[in-house]
Amino acid sequence: MVNQYQPNNDTWTEPKTPSIIIFTNTYPYGTGETFFESELPYLLALERPILLAPLYGEGIMRTVPSTPKAPVGIASPLLSFNPKDKSRLLLYGLFNFAPFFFALRDFFTQQIWQSRIKIWRFGTSFLLMRAIWAKNRRFFRRQEDALLYFYWADKAALILPFLSKEGKRGRTVVRFHGSDLYEEAKGFLPFRNRLFPAIELACPVSRHGADYLRQRYGALSPPVSVARLGTSDYGLGPDSIPDAPFHILSCANLIPLKRLHLIWEALLLLHREQSLPRPVCWTLIGGGPLRCSLEKAIRDANLAESLTVRLCGPLPHHAVMEFYKKTPVDLYMLTGRSEGVPVSIMEALSFGISVMATAVGGVPELVSEANGHLLPAHPKADHVAEALLNFMKLPLLERHAKRQAARAAWESEWRAEVNFKKFCTLLEDHAR
Repeated sequence: MVNQYQPNNDTWTEPKTPSIIIFTNTYPYGTGETFFESELPYLLALERPILLAPLYGEGIMRTVPSTPKAPVGIASPLLSFNPKDKSRLLLYGLFNFAPFFFALRDFFTQQIWQSRIKIWRFGTSFLLMRAIWAKNRRFFRRQEDALLYFYWADKAALILPFLSKEGKRGRTVVRFHGSDLYEEAKGFLPFRNRLFPAIELACPVSRHGADYLRQRYGALSPPVSVARLGTSDYGLGPDSIPDAPFHILSCANLIPLKRLHLIWEALLLLHREQSLPRPVCWTLIGGGPLRCSLEKAIRDANLAESLTVRLCGPLPHHAVMEFYKKTPVDLYMLTGRSEGVPVSIMEALSFGISVMATAVGGVPELVSEANGHLLPAHPKADHVAEALLNFMKLPLLERHAKRQAARAAWESEWRAEVNFKKFCTLLEDHAR
């Protein structure tokens, strides 16, 4: 691995023995993993040399914070390509000298061959772990004294069994969020039987995640300590305007997992039944493969002025925060099939916005009847429509009380300053 430049300091050189190596998906490239970007400044307080090791790099490299006592370096990506490129994943994952036969044993003993989903997940994960190991084995073998912090419990973390087998593993901490934790989100998460024994400390971001690990995997589950995420304080958002259209906001990728069609179908149902007590505007921030079909559905619906839908596409994080600061929002809605602890809900709560969301994953740790409304885990569109209509009909004072409770919930449980400092203390204790 060849170290690249450090954006804040042209004279920076990679420490011979970085104390903490942090494995991300793409950060500091591109615009993703903004929640890790919020965490990094707090990690600098540990005053240890840090090396960022992204899985792959796409887009512009962001400016990375660094201090003299905690210099931050950026390693070359573990892969020279996006792992979504299946042809290159097959090429680099298959034709190398990384371990091979262990996968054959798992394929048959776990009866992977009985399910197409399992075959696909197993195969792509197998190729990914071999491609990472083949390209970076020398790098990993030099890090026996470092704390290895994997921000996700899949992808790069899959090389941990290789390190464990060679006895070259440093101290290991792995966060668990949503798609890398709940098997229901992707249908199957392979190699848990090999990954978990190689994890010294698992840090799910919710109590629900911790319980899930213990209950689903039993004795196989690694040692667990809940390490919550948090968001920064941008202040309260503007109050809703009684005479203006009722403003609903969603920030989510337009993918099947998020089930945004439930919100659209609920709004359309109320619109066609002429049940809306006032005009409604639904703003959706995010992009994805389902955008075209949603746009077509909106055009075909021939909406009247009583219902407006605005598709903003993906926006950078600072633009989303500016939106919250300047735009009155009556309700934040999220109807995902599987979630960890959505940072988008934390952000909405921090601005004093009530939330309506499905009771999946760690969402019930964020949303309650005091600050919004919890939908069933698997509601139908008419159930969402009924809940939305009931919320819109709440007296103004009751909706205002929910807004106050939203901000209070964020202040007590989801402040970045509090939660990330606790996590840094956990890392410091584990690194000793």
